[in-house]
Amino acid sequence: MKLLRLKITDPAGFRSLPSGFEHHFRTDWSLQDEQTKDDGFAPFVCAGPNGSGKSNLLEALAAIFFQLEVQRVRRSFLPEALDELKDLGAPRGFELEYLIYLPFQSLPDAMRYAQVRVVKTPGSSPRLYWLNPEQFGERAEGLGDGGLCAEQHREFLLPEFVLGYSSGENEILSLPFFKTRFVQFDEYWNHLRTH
Repeated sequence: MKLLRLKITDPAGFRSLPSGFEHHFRTDWSLQDEQTKDDGFAPFVCAGPNGSGKSNLLEALAAIFFQLEVQRVRRSFLPEALDELKDLGAPRGFELEYLIYLPFQSLPDAMRYAQVRVVKTPGSSPRLYWLNPEQFGERAEGLGDGGLCAEQHREFLLPEFVLGYSSGENEILSLPFFKTRFVQFDEYWNHLRTH
């Protein structure tokens, strides 16, 4: 997965990131350069002085992917602790864009990246939009208006793993990852008991 853009649209903002905050992780030029490399490895490094919002940017990403994981699990199983949860926490409004490699053997090109936009408005669940479905033929069948993804698309348009690393002692960054592990453990335990 290659992050492209994050915008905070929550009227309350997210920690020190105000409403309207937008960060572009890659330029078109740097993205083209990355895609010409054989290994495909292109990490994003966030560096800056203390208090500049680095941790808040990482925390926002962790919180967003936690919301997406809970939404995925909610479709098949939801732990009792989250069963009545209407709000998945901050940020309550955001836009996130990324590219994700689709490993389908039947695709003609060696590397195919789907461009995805995740949009969440306060009071609603996150929605996934596939921005370049025309390049993927029948794999993109069943999309809604504007590329709104159906359940079958979410399986391959969401990342399988999300890793976060902070060199400092930032337990707040770790919380969404810990919560995700508990949700996944509950899902696994439920599957063992019911199957």
